[in-house]
Amino acid sequence: MTRAPVLVVAGPTASGKTALAVKLARHFGTEVVSADSRQIYRELRIGVSRPTDNELQQVGHHFVATHSIHEPFTAGDFQREARMVVSDLINRFGCAVVCGGTGLYLRALLHGFDSMPDVNAQVREGVQRDYRENGLAWLQERVREVDPVYFDVVDKANPQRLMRALEVYRSSGFPLSTYHQKGSDPFPFEAISVGIDWPRAELYQRIDARVHQMVADGLIAEAEALFEYRQLPALQTVGYQELFAWMEGRLSKEDALALIGQNTRQYAKRQLTWLRRYGSVHWFAPDRQPEIIPFLEGKSS
Repeated sequence: MTRAPVLVVAGPTASGKTALAVKLARHFGTEVVSADSRQIYRELRIGVSRPTDNELQQVGHHFVATHSIHEPFTAGDFQREARMVVSDLINRFGCAVVCGGTGLYLRALLHGFDSMPDVNAQVREGVQRDYRENGLAWLQERVREVDPVYFDVVDKANPQRLMRALEVYRSSGFPLSTYHQKGSDPFPFEAISVGIDWPRAELYQRIDARVHQMVADGLIAEAEALFEYRQLPALQTVGYQELFAWMEGRLSKEDALALIGQNTRQYAKRQLTWLRRYGSVHWFAPDRQPEIIPFLEGKSS
């Protein structure tokens, strides 16, 4: 089996993953593969904290603004396409940098999935009908009952992810998490993962600062332009759903903005839970970031 270094920059939102990934790619002479399930969409920029133009110019990036919100794209699609890109980067440069906080994408790339059961149209329509009739709280409770492991780490405000879990359970009788625990298609390269370990209070301050900056950069106008597509799976995400609720008159503007910060902090907490449960991340305190490159040079030599 081919063995080659893949450098993974993992961590919660607002932890500084993008800047670190760019620094590593420049140092090791390679490019960045984004493992972010929302930065992949070209219609989403501010609300997903896409890398800046300067960062995109410094090193090549893959899976950033490459797909449309109108094109279905799954973790399985990412696994297949990203593995080809990583293999190409290793052949050309000797290593690849993977950057992302979407646990499902990292899991797909690095470990693979067991084959997912087929979900027939009748089951899918039944789950969607039950959700429409009973609402999000009902859907959350059903998933918590049938798959507490997945419920602990899933974005609980994302009905698409929750409905998928319920579809799999109703179709197979097994929780979705059982298909994620061991992959039948292991990654053919050695991967080394690092992350910046911010104290919780400081991470939350960084998240709040990011939300304020996104609003200053034009997040509301971006959401207004996407409002007519708000039912698409790609837009069932923090930063847009809260503003859509305001535009529909279900929240005040002030409450919507406050809720973005609150939901982003909750999302960061779930990311950390997932990474510490399933990942093998070497964490570095913020003031120890200069140690990361020597660490990786020692590990990948």
